[in-house]
Amino acid sequence: MLVSYSFDHLRNRQLLARTAAADRRERKLKMYKSIAAATDWYFAQKPERPTYDRIVWNLAAWGLKQNGEIVGLVSVTEGGKPKLVAIPDLEGMYLHKSQLSPAEVVATVTL
Repeated sequence: MLVSYSFDHLRNRQLLARTAAADRRERKLKMYKSIAAATDWYFAQKPERPTYDRIVWNLAAWGLKQNGEIVGLVSVTEGGKPKLVAIPDLEGMYLHKSQLSPAEVVATVTL
């Protein structure tokens, strides 16, 4: 399923770029009350088709928003500078490393 993974990976990178742009526009509204490390935590995106493998994102941190919502944050590079952005609005779930297969851990999306 590497072909589908590559296509989905590129599309998700574009989605993250759009999310980062939206974060810039709404930065004042999206301040986090606190941020904590998310060691060994991942976001597993539900595949669009049953024959595709799920895409797994390595979380860098948890962010507590002003409204009390907790979101997973991933590291992206924008303009040569690293930053943390919330996982895009994708269907999936947060999982601990112990809940992933060894192949999923190796194939984790890193941006």
